[in-house]
Amino acid sequence: MAADLQFSLQEQQVEHELSILVSDLSLLYIKYFNRQMKEMGLTSAQWLVLSCVGRNEGISQTEIADELNKGKSPVGKSLDSLEKSGWIYRKPSTDDRRVRHVFVTDKLHSMDQQLMNVLLEMNQVAESRIDYQAVEDLRHGLSVIRENLRTALSEG
Repeated sequence: MAADLQFSLQEQQVEHELSILVSDLSLLYIKYFNRQMKEMGLTSAQWLVLSCVGRNEGISQTEIADELNKGKSPVGKSLDSLEKSGWIYRKPSTDDRRVRHVFVTDKLHSMDQQLMNVLLEMNQVAESRIDYQAVEDLRHGLSVIRENLRTALSEG
């Protein structure tokens, strides 16, 4: 009797529930990013994979999936399209030929400034009506929340 179940949070509570606000922000950032990056041929899903590889050169597909908490198949599809578009290349492991290590190409390095400009513009739009100290306080608070959740996940 799923029809009998009712969502217990009222609309005004939903607007003040931090986890819901963060989720909504994430979706809006993704939508904005996708719109800005369309001409470069990158989606937010590809960008997540690409930035993970950029921070962890030589990482495997399985490690990327673990790092991003995504399935191996969607990560593999992103890697295929990134490789086809010239953003990354893969090399077989010398230890296990089933494993391929992933590296970024010079294309990412040549587009660094353009990518950074999109991210900076997105942040400027998002922060445009908030004073500097409020933004800094928000960054600090979100960093603490992130660390709290990471700690809880590593302990449990």
